[in-house]
Amino acid sequence: MRRRMRAVTLGLILGTGLAVPWFGRGGPARAASLSSLEAQQQALEQQIHAERAAYNQAQATAAQLMGQIQDLSRQLNATQARMASTAQQLAAVEAQMARTRALYDRTQAAYQATLTQYTVMQAKLAATEKQLAYEKGLLTGQLRLIEEHGSVGYLDVLVGARTFQQFVSRMYLLGQVAGQAADEVATIRVEEQQETYEKTVLADDLSLLARRRAALAAAQSLLARQAAAAAALKAQEQAQALSLSAGISQRQQLMDQLRQQEASMLAAMSALRAQIAAVTAQIEQILGQFNAGGISRRQLYDKLYPLVAPIAARFGLSPALVIAVITQESGGNQSAVSSAGAIGLMQLEPATAAQIGVNPYDPYQNVVGGCTYLHDMLQLFHGNLALALAAYNAGPGAVEAYGDQIPPYPQTQQYVANVLALYRIYSSY
Repeated sequence: MRRRMRAVTLGLILGTGLAVPWFGRGGPARAASLSSLEAQQQALEQQIHAERAAYNQAQATAAQLMGQIQDLSRQLNATQARMASTAQQLAAVEAQMARTRALYDRTQAAYQATLTQYTVMQAKLAATEKQLAYEKGLLTGQLRLIEEHGSVGYLDVLVGARTFQQFVSRMYLLGQVAGQAADEVATIRVEEQQETYEKTVLADDLSLLARRRAALAAAQSLLARQAAAAAALKAQEQAQALSLSAGISQRQQLMDQLRQQEASMLAAMSALRAQIAAVTAQIEQILGQFNAGGISRRQLYDKLYPLVAPIAARFGLSPALVIAVITQESGGNQSAVSSAGAIGLMQLEPATAAQIGVNPYDPYQNVVGGCTYLHDMLQLFHGNLALALAAYNAGPGAVEAYGDQIPPYPQTQQYVANVLALYRIYSSY
């Protein structure tokens, strides 16, 4: 760390004696290429972020559609169950209607037969009454003659007999005539009473049959209304079932489309990841690889992490950011000393180390001092990481001199680009 621009050196990585190419070499052309690749990498990361957001939204929509399909399926099952129940009710009502209709028809037939009997009985009774009236008329005439002439009439008949035998014969005939007339009148009266009784019975039967016919007609009407209501309910449930089936089919089609979109998005994200990997590989190549037989960047990160992580946490810094600064500053060489006198992993200048109160040759205290300074720069430039890194490299005065912009020094611009690129790489570990 220094407040002025300084040269860079080759260092040893964590005391292993393995040389590492320093990132300061390559000039402005490589910095421009790196910036272009970083911009490309950021654009690809934004695209994959957008694709992931769209994919998550598609999954959420698919889950919502699946819930709707399940709910509609439950409704459809319930509607189909109600349809089956309604169909059973309708069949039962129709069967009851058929039975009621048959009973009504039988009752109507009995009514017609009874009515016929009643009509015949009325005619028969009228004839009997007419005969009775006739016989009564004859008997009344005879009685009137007796009343008018007393026994003379009969005596005349008897006196007219010339012999005793004729007298006895005439007496017998007069008795038979009187008895026969009385018997006929009595018989006719009995017949009249019987026919009157039968007529009354038939009238009662007709009344009962009429009431039963009316009750059956009312029951038939009620059953007809129930059948109509059941048929309307069945039609309504059928329409609802068709609507639910159409809704399920429509949502299933949307589900299929979403599945296709998800597959397309996954393929697009896979392609974007491949592009990001290719760009990252180019960035790695530009930033340089350790020499053959050395350690990889991941191995360097893993070696530094146990030392850096707790210190970075104290200052609210990302371990990946601190390790990126260490990689750029010293290549991970805790014994590195620059031509300007900057010391250790984070290249603390002796004056700065003394001001902070740390021993720059102690790796732990060196990282504490570097994190302190980096934290101060972030606060000074209100959390702007690029400006804080530029201030760490060229000093805060240089950044302020250019209106809180990265100074137009090629080495500082390359420094900021390199650290940010390393930060992104380490953040993926």
